[in-house]
Amino acid sequence: MNGIQRIFWLVSFAVVGLVGCRVEPITWRVPLEDVILLGDTLAWADLVPDTLWTEGDVGLTLMASTELDLFDADDLLPELDTMWSESFTLPFIGGPIPIAPGTAVWQEEEDIVLTAPNLGLRRVRLGAGLLRVAVASTVDGPLVLRYRLTGATFPPSNNGGSNEVILSVEGDTAEAWLDLTGVVLDLDGPDNLEFNRLKTEWDVATPLDAEQEIGVFGSDVLSLEVALSDIEVAQVEGRFDPQVIAFSDTVLLDAMEPLQELEVGWTSLELALEVRNTTGLDFNVALTEVNRLDSVDGEMTASALVDASLGTGVLVPRATLAGSTAMDDWTISPALAQIEWGSSGSNLSSFLGSIPDGVTAAVELEVNPIGDVSGGYDRVDLTQLPRLEATLTAPLAVSGARAVLRDTLALVPPDGVEFSGELNLTVQNTLPVGALLKLKLVDLSENQAALAVIFGPEWWKFADVEIAAGTGGAEPTLSEATFELMQPHFMALRQGARMVAEVVLETAEGVAQFNTDQCVVIQGHLTGDAIISVE
Repeated sequence: MNGIQRIFWLVSFAVVGLVGCRVEPITWRVPLEDVILLGDTLAWADLVPDTLWTEGDVGLTLMASTELDLFDADDLLPELDTMWSESFTLPFIGGPIPIAPGTAVWQEEEDIVLTAPNLGLRRVRLGAGLLRVAVASTVDGPLVLRYRLTGATFPPSNNGGSNEVILSVEGDTAEAWLDLTGVVLDLDGPDNLEFNRLKTEWDVATPLDAEQEIGVFGSDVLSLEVALSDIEVAQVEGRFDPQVIAFSDTVLLDAMEPLQELEVGWTSLELALEVRNTTGLDFNVALTEVNRLDSVDGEMTASALVDASLGTGVLVPRATLAGSTAMDDWTISPALAQIEWGSSGSNLSSFLGSIPDGVTAAVELEVNPIGDVSGGYDRVDLTQLPRLEATLTAPLAVSGARAVLRDTLALVPPDGVEFSGELNLTVQNTLPVGALLKLKLVDLSENQAALAVIFGPEWWKFADVEIAAGTGGAEPTLSEATFELMQPHFMALRQGARMVAEVVLETAEGVAQFNTDQCVVIQGHLTGDAIISVE
């Protein structure tokens, strides 16, 4: 129980005795001396999330990293969705001609050619996809279609491991859908010299168990439609021709929002880019442009990084994809390549003098720049694409005045008590810089406008407090301030308002190194009268 609560209950008991003797409202004042109303500690870790800093010999060091795919699967492999159709007219006139049960009416082989510019596909393993087979018939009687993806191997869990679709045609049309997840398509033919060709075959026959012959006319027509749709490739093997993929990407640094009020001067700064190649392809990677994005008056503005390394290609050797013939058994041993930028010879320090709202990067990626070295057996697992990781490391030294430590305090004064007096603040600072303390009430009641007429337009704000610089050691410096705590302040707090404390760090004259033990401790004491009114 705090000091206000103790006084409140003592006075309440005394007032209860008086209530029995009087009918008029009474007001009871109780002096308060140094009763604690608030206490809070604001530390450097409140500004820099734990995941972004380490502590070493040079003090607090920022370590921020981000990671993104170097390219999308669609950039390397085009969409393989395709469809085709064919029709068949019986080679005679008139009819009907009786067809015995189990007799083939139409049978054929067909290669489905998959369009794939800049590469020749030997095998692909599908991560998803559908096969649709539809047949239409004008024959007056039942037929059976057997459609086979001759160049496909189905896992046992899919269609029982069979590459055949059996479809009964009882009316004019019939169709079937087959899941292709996990299916491996052999696209290089029996001699392993072809690319992008899927062997298929089918036959249409009268049912073997038909009770009687089926009458067929020369005017009857059979038609077939086949479609591969929603195809997603998991693994691919084949020949990838040299080509250049140019793309750009934007990374919004929402996770670093607590740092975006910070301006820093770096004693040293390193930005390392690491390319992690998980494909069986060689790459030449060039970062051609980097821009920082900052929100100014609600609009994003871009500022360019200037560095001699921009546009210079770095060869990233292929990973090793080893394993058995089964594509889903491949094991990947990634290859790594690094690009490092430092503070000298570029505008990197000023470019990252504060944390931007986002970063855009333009990349040119040359695929297999030294040609086909595998003889057409490059391997790529499209579920594990190459990634680019950027890591920034720097000892922090504040050189700007926008670093802000912020916290929200929930203060709950007791019901039924008014207050008239002062709020005395004591601030202990161990940070190696001075600061400005700003206090204000938020989440105010609906009568804020009416109170502004009586007590002033910014009655919910308190005067700024100058905080003396600390030494950076364990012994704090002390700063004090006194405010008049008016009736609307206490009323707003009782109605659920909260107090926000902001500590705005001052510009350091020299280099100010920080560590995680340094903080600002704020304590608020009430001195005045607690007022209790009883009717």
